[in-house]
Amino acid sequence: LANAGFPVSSVDPRDIQLFGREQEVPLYVQGEGDGVFNTGDFIEFYAQKNDAWKDLALWDDPAHINNPYFSQINDTIRYYLTWDATPQKKRIAVYNNTNYSGYAGRLWYMTEAIGSLAGGYQKGKRTSFEATNSLMVEAEGWFNAFVVQATSGTVSQTQYLGTTLPFLGSSAPDARVTIVQAGVNNASLGSQDDHHMKLYNFISGNPNLMIDTTFSGYQLNKFQFNISGYWVDGAGTGFRMDVVHDLLGPPTDYPDRQTFSYLKIHYARTTGNMNYEESGHWWFPDDPGDPPVRHDFASFIGDPLVYVFAGDSVRRTEPNAGGPGWQVLVPADPMNDTTHAYIYDQDNIQLITAIELVTPSGQFTDFAVVEEDSALLIVTDEKLMNGALAYAFYRETNDHNRYNTVVADVDELYDQYGGGFKRHPLAIRGYAAHVYD
Repeated sequence: LANAGFPVSSVDPRDIQLFGREQEVPLYVQGEGDGVFNTGDFIEFYAQKNDAWKDLALWDDPAHINNPYFSQINDTIRYYLTWDATPQKKRIAVYNNTNYSGYAGRLWYMTEAIGSLAGGYQKGKRTSFEATNSLMVEAEGWFNAFVVQATSGTVSQTQYLGTTLPFLGSSAPDARVTIVQAGVNNASLGSQDDHHMKLYNFISGNPNLMIDTTFSGYQLNKFQFNISGYWVDGAGTGFRMDVVHDLLGPPTDYPDRQTFSYLKIHYARTTGNMNYEESGHWWFPDDPGDPPVRHDFASFIGDPLVYVFAGDSVRRTEPNAGGPGWQVLVPADPMNDTTHAYIYDQDNIQLITAIELVTPSGQFTDFAVVEEDSALLIVTDEKLMNGALAYAFYRETNDHNRYNTVVADVDELYDQYGGGFKRHPLAIRGYAAHVYD
């Protein structure tokens, strides 16, 4: 912090705030109680990797976004550290309940496995002249690199999700499956169905038909269905897509092209064995006001730390050695019928090694102050700033067709209007909408 220009010696750590994804992020600040940063004090928080949370407005219809787990623009996001003595700060609360004998354990908890496939770009729906608008359209975006193409018979593709240690007891709830795929060509030009797809869930080679559908052209399909615990395989749960070439009408050798976008399964996993993993998500079904859940587990790599989420608040608890290896109490979410917790190895917490000022002054430009009436907006990169300023001066001072001008650094727009996504196009759109209003 000090090397980045943060005034560590003069800032009260109780005033520190962090922002990410356009909202404040709760912090755990070790040793903040004395109002001074001391040796051994640290800041800890839960950071979500980048995904498509900011991308919805890129599509002509939000329902057409193909993969919420993959950003179409950038896999990196910035977080912003600041301080302010005035507002209430969001902090991670410490939860210290160790009365393990007073609470019951569970046989299972819910977790999930996601297969996000993004190796190839699909252009999506087009007119008969191959035209589209400036927005992204249905069946456009990053999909699986391998496109299944059938010109006769049936061509298949199988994807596996890592469903470790599924709970197979009689009390196991059904698993919830989400699969998104698309037709990525338009052989019949919309005159009739030209895609036929069958989707199977299988275990040990035994197929279970879940979906049998036909459709036409560039179409994004989102399927959700339940499967019993029997069909969740500890060695990996498989899903097979068959592209069946049996529709009449188009030429007999018409191509039927389809591909996966992502697959997700939310399933019951056996408690007690972490399978030598160093992180994981737990969801415990409960009701607001329920007592804490005791989770006894073993085979965890490292020194475990658990975050428990409830709305926009977070509680932090450290498991203790006991039971089969470790024990922890997870307090119920007071607002929901499921409590979400995340376990991680403290020894592998990601250390922040690169911190920089948002601008040379360390202050954002207040664009509300620099607004001009009927101005020419010039958005430029830092490397072109001198030329942009010279052009702005020319536009403001020439004798013909004179304009007020406002010059904005595009990198700062990514921070203020792009949610911290570098090169996100919505940053410029958001800035233009702000100054226009």
